[in-house]
Amino acid sequence: TFLVTNIMKASLGRLRPDFLDRCQPDPQGECTGEPDLVRKGRESFPSGHTSLFFAGGAYLSLYLWGKLRPFRTDGSLWKLLAILSPLVAASLVGASRIWDHRHHWEDVLTGALLGTGFAYLGYRLQFPAPWTERAGKARRRSGWVALPLVGPGSYGLAAQGEF
Repeated sequence: TFLVTNIMKASLGRLRPDFLDRCQPDPQGECTGEPDLVRKGRESFPSGHTSLFFAGGAYLSLYLWGKLRPFRTDGSLWKLLAILSPLVAASLVGASRIWDHRHHWEDVLTGALLGTGFAYLGYRLQFPAPWTERAGKARRRSGWVALPLVGPGSYGLAAQGEF
């Protein structure tokens, strides 16, 4: 989610609602604001906060749905509230980005869709769909996994496996 969001920001970006406050144009139209703030003022689309919170919130909601199985057992209201609460929290983060004039509603909506899509993909790589019979039971996998590690000025590879 983070990688795709930042690639989209760098390639598609758009002006934030508070761009003029960041730019502080002079009479000739030149920006006099702090250069880093002005640059970030051009990276509104999509909302990074919203995409990351929806990635975590949607994954947690799917996980809770698979474990609690609210529609297969007694269907308690508390289970449904527990499942929906991470999505409500992510929605509040997205709404706050609009209220604070940091993003347009389209930025937030796209961030929410990106985060939810990657959360679903990540969940399905580890678990069956939460509405199936085997919901909540992790898939058994054997083999090796390699992940790239990228940090400030350093690169590496992490590997994990079992025999």
